[in-house]
Amino acid sequence: MVDERTCPRCGQPFYVPSTPRRGRPQQWCSQACRRAGYEERRAAKNGAIAIEYVEKPAPTITLDEHVAAVLDSPAACRNVLRQLRARHGNGELKDAKWSSVSDELERLGNPPDRRPDDWFRGSR
Repeated sequence: MVDERTCPRCGQPFYVPSTPRRGRPQQWCSQACRRAGYEERRAAKNGAIAIEYVEKPAPTITLDEHVAAVLDSPAACRNVLRQLRARHGNGELKDAKWSSVSDELERLGNPPDRRPDDWFRGSR
């Protein structure tokens, strides 16, 4: 998936991957706009010209997208589980709003008993 953004210098739309990547997010449509933007900021800093900033909207990421990103990463899953275990151990999940999370942690720690193998065969 890709997100459409607008170049802060020329106003041209450009597309970037919607999944987060390492490094700074792309904010310029081209290398030429990036260089020109740098020169304009440098000149404005020295008082040579005035520049106008184009405000870019903050990306909107749904809860489901956050969950999918965490589930795609073993390290992120491990981190979430460790944080929840620590908060549960410290009693931070005793508040009513965390009751469903606390219940799920209890279920995760105590899986239901499995049925005996002979249950499927039937007793004679």
